[in-house]
Amino acid sequence: VLSASWDAGADTGGSGIRDYDVCFSSADTSCVPIAGTSMETGNTSRTATATATGMSMLTPYYTCVRAWDNAASSAGWQCSDGFQVDQTAPTPPSSGDVFDLSVGVSDADWSNSTTALNAGWSAGSDAGSGIRDYDVCFSTVDTGCTNIAGTFTQTGNTSRAATATASGMTQGITYFTCVRAWDEAGNASSWSCSDGFTIDTAVPSNPSVASIFDLNTSYASDLDWNTSSTALSASWSPGIDLLSGIRDYDVCFSSAASTCTPIAGTSMQSANTTRTATATATGMSDAVQYYTCVRTWDVAGNTPGWTCSDGFVVD
Repeated sequence: VLSASWDAGADTGGSGIRDYDVCFSSADTSCVPIAGTSMETGNTSRTATATATGMSMLTPYYTCVRAWDNAASSAGWQCSDGFQVDQTAPTPPSSGDVFDLSVGVSDADWSNSTTALNAGWSAGSDAGSGIRDYDVCFSTVDTGCTNIAGTFTQTGNTSRAATATASGMTQGITYFTCVRAWDEAGNASSWSCSDGFTIDTAVPSNPSVASIFDLNTSYASDLDWNTSSTALSASWSPGIDLLSGIRDYDVCFSSAASTCTPIAGTSMQSANTTRTATATATGMSDAVQYYTCVRTWDVAGNTPGWTCSDGFVVD
């Protein structure tokens, strides 16, 4: 299927434009009709359509127009800059290049929000007309686009990043980011979906008070007395998380029994994965009780807050 339109020609000081010849052509300087078409004469609407018997992929074709004035004079053919046929769908980014919960190039497998969505993806490819833009869909399935409640398919995306707000995703359910590429010719790829992410809003469990071992790094016995006013050490048993799993711990040598109030000279240590910690205080006071406080984080980013040991006293 072929169609074209053109601006009016001019015949300044002459007899005026009478009509046009138009030709869908395989040449860019004259009328060489594309197979199945023929030159149209006497056109006054400045629009034309035709049906070819079959054009070749990625071969240039042209629309050529010739104006005639009322004196039956013509200046010859003027041809367009051309067009090509592209019926091949583009290739979308691979599943591994669609990044859940990240507008960069890192992929997350867990979310602690039932509403917040974002994603990024690598470029698709198209050997013909080139990538035009993308559709993106936050989906309940990994085989195509089934919109998560409260979201809709976003079209015409050129930034390769998207955000959305769901009306409420469900704990323990896996969701997906699906992307479809469009090329300049209007061909669409199939949907390519991420490996998915799961909702986890449940906080993990900290180790119990009795499982935080003051002044001991062997995960076993707890000491109640410290003969040093500066040396600190501790260990603790694992926390528990039944969904996304334990990511790491914060640990704080604290002067408070229920939260992190760092002992002078120390600071909270974050992202601990060994379940042991040491520190040097600038000087603890004799006969004062101090504590080791631990806070567990799961992979989804949930934390229950601090649990502190039964404490130790400097003597």
